[in-house]
Amino acid sequence: MATFGSINYLRLLFGSSAGRVVGNWSLYTIGGFLPQAISIFLLPVFTRYLSPNDYGILAYSAVIGTFFNIIGSLSIHAYVLRHYYDYDTAEGRRTLLGTILAFTIVYNAALLTSCFLIGPHIFAILQIQVPFSPFVEFMLVATAMEIIVQIPLSYFRVEEKASKFVLMSSVLALLNAGLSLYLVVNREMGLLGRYYGQLAADALMVIVSLYILSGIARVTWNSSIVFKAMNFCLPLIPAQFLAAFSTVSDRLILERFAPLSELGLYSVGSSLAYCLAIVSTGAYTAMQPQICRLASQSRLDDAILSIKRIVVSIYALMVCCAIAFSKDAIALLASSPFHSSYKIAILLIISMGIQAFLTIGPSLYLLATDRTKFEPTVRLGGAIVSLISMMILTPSLGIYGAGAASILSACTTLFFYERTIGTYSKVKWDFSRDLSVFFYAAILGCLVLQIQLDSIFVSIAAKLLVMAVVIGIYAFRAGSGLFALGNDIGTTFSGQ
Repeated sequence: MATFGSINYLRLLFGSSAGRVVGNWSLYTIGGFLPQAISIFLLPVFTRYLSPNDYGILAYSAVIGTFFNIIGSLSIHAYVLRHYYDYDTAEGRRTLLGTILAFTIVYNAALLTSCFLIGPHIFAILQIQVPFSPFVEFMLVATAMEIIVQIPLSYFRVEEKASKFVLMSSVLALLNAGLSLYLVVNREMGLLGRYYGQLAADALMVIVSLYILSGIARVTWNSSIVFKAMNFCLPLIPAQFLAAFSTVSDRLILERFAPLSELGLYSVGSSLAYCLAIVSTGAYTAMQPQICRLASQSRLDDAILSIKRIVVSIYALMVCCAIAFSKDAIALLASSPFHSSYKIAILLIISMGIQAFLTIGPSLYLLATDRTKFEPTVRLGGAIVSLISMMILTPSLGIYGAGAASILSACTTLFFYERTIGTYSKVKWDFSRDLSVFFYAAILGCLVLQIQLDSIFVSIAAKLLVMAVVIGIYAFRAGSGLFALGNDIGTTFSGQ
């Protein structure tokens, strides 16, 4: 672990842009955390108006929305991020954004039509517990609108306008929460109110997105741009699909072997674990341009291991803290029928921490070094392990088998990355050490979790004290080693 002095290390790695990287990371993390924070703080309300069965339906339809987002967006926003500055003129960039917008609208309209025609028959054949109409239909429409909203958000990212990115993301989250709260509580619409609130919020943000794009894009159809974008993006789709399957296949399989009420408990536990993914997304969003720049300057291999140590340390610390306070968080935020969900949250937090590291570590390295062709193979291996372990563990262990399988899948995927990167890079990643750091952090978190006093607030205070002591001891003991790491990085770039 190497959190101590991390900002100084980033300054050495990225030079004068380090402050912007850290600042943008903070903003993107806040922007990503706000929707989840709102969702968590609304748990005491929604868990009183919605049953575990309702949460099961929400969780399952969200999984369908995840896959639709991958197929509907085609990762075309990644092309904007990677090749935006290849267009030297403002007009060229306006044409790029306008073409992406036109393609997205036409393609998603056709995709939605196909889903509405085929989807009900597939659900009937598979005898899925969740009704396709209206719940899945609403989720598909909402996801299609959110794909359009991603276009101006991609523009803000590539222009490093983090504040506008966060503002737009936050407005969407607040609209979604506010409208859903009004419809569920005030209008007593129950589960349907949750979907109507999301649809209304997304529709309003599509209008805002089109207004923003009217000033920065020229709506047209440039076949050359579409062709280049497809050549760049299509190899990413299988990898993203497999990565999503590894992440959410648990819900698909649980729907077959467990009642929707257990799926609802699983969903609440995963909401707590998802906080780690938010920080990962913020870090990825801020650091992706800088990592790609290091790669273009042939400096990435010298810097990547130092970056990795910092990232692993930060994520392991978050895993430890999230586990330590999981029971208290669930008790404060959810009604009594959901209190046992902290148990599955522990397993999901470990899995999510490793998956977050996958995204900003080896996966981003492949992207920056133009080796995205390896992604599908790596993710396929992880998806196969996920599916097999889920099918073995879930029927007998239920949601806990699904949690254990997600950890196994994440670890296996990490080692697939190590083998793959080793075929063309001399960088020695040593992921076994990184995994040991994560599991030691998880064990420490579980030990602190056992501190349960008469008052929940006294318990939280005691845990905070213990965590502060542990972090202080680590920072003191690791200081000299971290100082040496900083000198090594400084030496590496002293001539830059």
